[in-house]
Amino acid sequence: MLSIAQRAVQRRTVGELAGVTGAQAGVLFLLGSSIEATIGEVARSLKATPSSMTELIDRMVAAGLIERRLDPDDGRVQRLTLTAKGETTRRVTLERVSALNTLMTDDFTEAEIAVVARWLDAVRIRFLGLPKSTAGLASGKS
Repeated sequence: MLSIAQRAVQRRTVGELAGVTGAQAGVLFLLGSSIEATIGEVARSLKATPSSMTELIDRMVAAGLIERRLDPDDGRVQRLTLTAKGETTRRVTLERVSALNTLMTDDFTEAEIAVVARWLDAVRIRFLGLPKSTAGLASGKS
């Protein structure tokens, strides 16, 4: 059931994310409006390898969603920022993800959603060895 649900959500998400992939949406959300980060910081936050993140960032730069800027304090470091197109795409994607979250959680109580979130976090911890989540999963906000 989990596999079927995951595929259904993934298929629906691909059609709803304003022309970006789930990974690209993660970068857009992380950078937010006017936030800057290095590729390493983005990779750590999204639990990705720096090499795979570099490829993703290259594609996002080519698409005009983000740009690289030299760090004013250390010219060896590049900081990532959203372009105007990236900020617009982030807002549209955020609205669509919010609508998808509403669709997935409609007709469930906060207590029911909290149990599912706790179970998903336990699976993530047990299978990936990651620390306990501090995200807003229990409130249906993720």
